[in-house]
Parts: sequence; structure tokens; C-alpha cells
Amino acid sequence: MTDLAISALAVSCCIVLSHAAVKTCTHNGATYDLGDSWVADDSCNGCDCTDFGTECGSHLNCDNNNLLGKPGDPLCRYGYQFHRVGEAWQAQDHCNNCNCTVSGMMCTYKPCKNTGFDKPKENGGEFMDCPYKNVYYHYGAHFLADNGCNTCICVMPGNYATFPGCTTTKCTLIG
Repeated sequence: MTDLAISALAVSCCIVLSHAAVKTCTHNGATYDLGDSWVADDSCNGCDCTDFGTECGSHLNCDNNNLLGKPGDPLCRYGYQFHRVGEAWQAQDHCNNCNCTVSGMMCTYKPCKNTGFDKPKENGGEFMDCPYKNVYYHYGAHFLADNGCNTCICVMPGNYATFPGCTTTKCTLIG
């Protein structure tokens, strides 16, 4: 392969993988900030404003037993679950607590013995390792983001590179 062909391949690779991060999302005429979550049109799934735009789930079959609220109502996302405003739950580390407010999620932040999250690797940089804030995690690892509130998982969307996919919920930590 010529140097020109290799350069063209590298450029086309990076163009495909890059995206323009959004600052706001619009859904049904309403504008949401990055990190906002709200009740989807079906009233039982949630939507998120992410770097890629509006992402709405359709994972749940709707019935009157699992409604999250009216479409557009604010929600908080913790890991893979949506929570209604006013709802409280125990954090994944099993020692802190979170509460969903209209301003976003509020969680206590105290040191715990067993966090329930994966720990970074001792040695990193190997194939399928996921770099995050100068440490590495195994592919598939689920870990707490550096803000102490959002969670991340090490994913590989293509064939060659892993990266952390992190929730972007607005958080306030209560010490």
C-alpha cells in the first residue's frame, strides 16, 4: 500500500469516528441541555440529550404500571435506570444515596469500603484496554466517572478501539 493510500485510509477512519458535540437538543419543540433526561412520548421510556443529540429508548412495553410521567417531564438517569423527580435510591456503591430533583441528580459522596465498581488495571495500554483520566480499565468494565456521580462503561463500537461511554447527568454532590 502506498503512503498516499495509507494517509487516505487514516483520514477516512477519523472522519467516520468523529462527531460534533451538541450543547442542546430539541425534541417536540422543547430545548434540553446536554445531560438532561425527560419522559419520552410513550410516557414509559426516557430520552437523553447526549453528545450525539436526542436519544430516546423504547426498551419497555408500556402499560399503566410502568409510566414515568407526562411526555417531557424531567427525569434523572443513574446507570441504565431513569428516576422521577422526588425519587430517592441507593447508589450502586451500596453506601451513598441519590435523589432526583428538577435541577438534576443529587448524591451523597462519602468514602465506601466496597464500591461495587470495577477498579482500574495495575498495568494498562494493552489491546482492548480503555483509557480514562490517565488510568486503564478492562473492556466491559463499569466504573464511576471522575465527578463521583456519573457512571461509565468501557465499550468498543468498532473493531479497533475501546473508549469509555459515560452518562452525562447533571449532578450535585453532597459531602
